[in-house]
Amino acid sequence: MPRPIQALISPSAMSHNVEQVRARIQRTQQHLSKSNQAVQQTQQFICAVIKANAYGHGTLNAIKGFAQADALGMIDVEDLVRCREAGWRKSLLLLEGFFDASDIPVLQEHRVTTAIHSDEQIAMLAHAKAAMPIDVFLKINTGMNRLGFLPEQAAEKLAQLEDLQKAGKIARIGHMMHFANADLDAPYVQAAYQQILQARAHYPGPLSICNSAASLRYPQFAFDAQENWLRPGICLYGSTPFNTELADDLVVNLKPTMSLQAKVLAVQTLKAGDSVGYGSAYTAERETRIGVVACGYADGYPRSAKNGTPVSIDGQRSQLLGRVSMDMLTVDLTHLPQAGVGSTVVLWGEGGPSIDTVADCSGRIGYELMCGLTKRVPQVIVE
Repeated sequence: MPRPIQALISPSAMSHNVEQVRARIQRTQQHLSKSNQAVQQTQQFICAVIKANAYGHGTLNAIKGFAQADALGMIDVEDLVRCREAGWRKSLLLLEGFFDASDIPVLQEHRVTTAIHSDEQIAMLAHAKAAMPIDVFLKINTGMNRLGFLPEQAAEKLAQLEDLQKAGKIARIGHMMHFANADLDAPYVQAAYQQILQARAHYPGPLSICNSAASLRYPQFAFDAQENWLRPGICLYGSTPFNTELADDLVVNLKPTMSLQAKVLAVQTLKAGDSVGYGSAYTAERETRIGVVACGYADGYPRSAKNGTPVSIDGQRSQLLGRVSMDMLTVDLTHLPQAGVGSTVVLWGEGGPSIDTVADCSGRIGYELMCGLTKRVPQVIVE
């Protein structure tokens, strides 16, 4: 039989999380419309981000789970082709834009919207055949300092794109940015927000500002254009972006979309003074009953997880003891006499600790754990 470990993937939880974000925006719209009737005339669309194999969940699973989203966002041309072949007919957004001129015909064929963040991309579009104009988002660098043009360059670059629009290379033009710190209450959040508005200078095209953190913490940012595209990622998978904390009236009920489970392979009883695992990272102070679990860092569970990291065993709370090894880890069974070989251990997800809790106990973030799940862990789809 196969090794007793699996990741349960829930498309229904993905769908639930999309609707939570949508409801969050709708509540904000209702609140704003009381003082500004013009808000009712704007439209908000959700582009579910599925980069990195849908944060480790599987691209095809995400296509099903995010069926109610208005678009899908990714960074690989191969992924956009896969989405079209799987039957996705709504919008697709290439978040980092295209990497080579040979990508442009693919974008044209599959009706893909692309980010434009460099002079090289503009030049490639200028030399492309005007087979079918594509929609673009002009990316503005508002402090992340990775991709995009500086705000003071925005007018010049927009003019260049408008020339390509007249030449039949480009269809619609929008503006986009990416917050570096939307999980924080900080002056530079507002500063970045003002920068994109000034760079856009009331241009009537679509606007895309909100990542997960901004969608949850600053949803009012999604009402500054007639057409607003939100780009939630990590929150759609049931994890909060970094240290985002929300006031009680802003809380959304996100569900975990990935649950990592494994079985107890063996049971050992330690005497006081006995240690377990590499480096003797845990030494028993009293008689301690431990379970050896079929999961290790080669599966994607963090080796840096410390003693006391929570787990759930047959529905009961317990904790990690000792150092995580390549294929196994050890948990405390002392207070669970009914648990033994074959018991189910939820390492994160539904029925166990949140992935963010495990990440925090490991000096990591939930993004890393999702994306770091390895191929040797079978994925099982649950409805």
